[in-house]
Amino acid sequence: MKILIITLICFSLSLYSQDDTPLTPYKKSIANLQDIGVMFGFGQNYSNGDHFVDCESCLFNGGVGFGTTLGLYYEREATSWLWYGLLIRYDNLGIESKYIDNQVLKAKDSEKTFIVPIEQKAVMDLSFVNFTPYASLRFTDWFRLNLGLNAGFNVSSNVLHTETPVNNSIQDPETGDYYELEVTNPDESKTGKDVYVFMDSELPEMQSPYLTLYTNFAFPIEFENESKLIPSIGFDFPLGQISTFGNDFNIGTWRIFLSYSYPLVTRGKKEVK
Repeated sequence: MKILIITLICFSLSLYSQDDTPLTPYKKSIANLQDIGVMFGFGQNYSNGDHFVDCESCLFNGGVGFGTTLGLYYEREATSWLWYGLLIRYDNLGIESKYIDNQVLKAKDSEKTFIVPIEQKAVMDLSFVNFTPYASLRFTDWFRLNLGLNAGFNVSSNVLHTETPVNNSIQDPETGDYYELEVTNPDESKTGKDVYVFMDSELPEMQSPYLTLYTNFAFPIEFENESKLIPSIGFDFPLGQISTFGNDFNIGTWRIFLSYSYPLVTRGKKEVK
């Protein structure tokens, strides 16, 4: 978080100039409006394509998950209807995928084997720091459209692949007897009974930076001091693969955001003297 704050301050200082160059004997240069803000968002992560795990016959797709975003931003007026800025976000891009397949398992305390349904599940936990330069179109006071190119850098990743019998017992169709199924569990203390862990490690072959198209539809509510409370909805559309450990595998997001912005330069300070 300290890195995000320092980066925004440096960006702000590099853009803002306090020098006044006289234009006429009665006028001086005016500073553009500038805001700094914080945002929080939550919503859904969704995957496209397939991703692999440490199992030759396993292929996962259609993953979804709950995601959160925390961000800081600086923005500056270019014209009355066009602003530009820099957004820095910490994003969680976790997803969960699962499907059912059939396997042959041995019954406990018996030589009998049965074909039983098995749930294959992959839980992926990914965290990114995103840098998003953007343009903000503002044709009205109550609506703005933000568009930017986002570059995401992975800071942590983990994939947990497990398989679990849909039922822990099965009925013999010939005798009517019930048998418990035998599932080898290499880490019972971590995963629980009758869960087999195939993979619990970092996601291989991550792509950095991970590029997405950032879009945000915002509806600002302005206060007397020119600060703003800004509800919005945002989307990140993938422009490439997040990892080559799969087939055209990427993750997109949508978020509901609530932001608060505070003016560094207000309209009062912008008036010509």
